[in-house]
Amino acid sequence: TESTILNISGGTITSLKYNALMQEKGTTTLSGGTLTSTESTAISMTGGTITTSGSTINAPSDNGNGVFVAGGTFNIYGGAINAHKYGIIADGGTTNMGNNTEVLSRTTPAITANVGLSKNTETNGTWNFYNGILKGADKAYDVEPNAKRDNSDIMHNTEDISGTTYKTAYLNTIIP
Repeated sequence: TESTILNISGGTITSLKYNALMQEKGTTTLSGGTLTSTESTAISMTGGTITTSGSTINAPSDNGNGVFVAGGTFNIYGGAINAHKYGIIADGGTTNMGNNTEVLSRTTPAITANVGLSKNTETNGTWNFYNGILKGADKAYDVEPNAKRDNSDIMHNTEDISGTTYKTAYLNTIIP
């Protein structure tokens, strides 16, 4: 089998019409830099693994989605996704927001969109919530996660960003 490895640690990738990154197989690591699609979904994946730990992913158009996961594994351990429509669409494969073994954070990774994370209930997509914050002008997420950090509850609040009230979701440790 073929294996592709792509490491992006800085710089800017901008697509004026299509995806800034499209992945079908292999491994991609995003540890810095900015990926932007001005008219579409910034990252679209059908297979392989993408892990981001410090990049910023932008999709500012009316139809802009940050990441569309149809297959494979998308890990967001740090950085930010800023999208107009959906931050992440977990349609298939596995989406891991945060790392279950890292110190609990309410600030990173950060996903901001009309809906922070959307999961299609008619597909086999999985999303796990281990760290970070989801911010949605309409809602933080639309389907409960398949798994969350042990000994934690999902907390809901609001945050004002540039005059818009966003619904937020983050994890809080349960003290036994």
